[in-house]
Amino acid sequence: RALSADAAASVVVLNRSKERAVELADSVGATVRDFTELNDALHHADVLLTSTGSGEVVVTADALSSARSSVGERPLLIVDIAVPRDVEHAAGDLPGVTLRDLHDLRDWAQQGVDARAQETNEVRSIIVQEVARFGEVMVERQAAPLIAELHERAEQIRQAEVERYVAQLGGLTKQDREAVESLTKSIVAKLLHSPSMQLKKSAGTPQGERISAALRDLFDIE
Repeated sequence: RALSADAAASVVVLNRSKERAVELADSVGATVRDFTELNDALHHADVLLTSTGSGEVVVTADALSSARSSVGERPLLIVDIAVPRDVEHAAGDLPGVTLRDLHDLRDWAQQGVDARAQETNEVRSIIVQEVARFGEVMVERQAAPLIAELHERAEQIRQAEVERYVAQLGGLTKQDREAVESLTKSIVAKLLHSPSMQLKKSAGTPQGERISAALRDLFDIE
């Protein structure tokens, strides 16, 4: 039906039973040719789908080679879903001919299943990783308020000490003041880096609670 719906495709049905051929052709919107015209049909075919149930080879390699003698290596895809096969296995060795049977179709189907299974495993892995990462972020966020308070308290101390230092010295130029600000901010940032990282790393654990309590006591944070 899909091929018949394609305006560029011409679907032809051949069957030893004319009635069966007409019935099938009507159901898929195809045309009918007499089974005796098989060789000519093979000559013009780009795709051959066969399933006769005849119990013997219907298309031999020699017959197909003869039918295609003037077409060179023009591609022909043969899908043989008959059991036993309708098309001689050697036909697949002819120039331009690709022969596929039920075994190949099962392999394709399994490959599709395997590919979907692999994709499913990859999706699961991504989900697990993202959930773990989200959990880490949420745990780290537990430490964020204390880290912010710690930095705020340290900044208050830094500013107070800078102002006291500037008042004692007096006469600092703008450039000198900027140098002092930069130096003290750098020192504070380096001093707070390690405890901040420890807070993030141990957040949500008993060790994290002990570190939090110690820092609150040291910096007089409520």
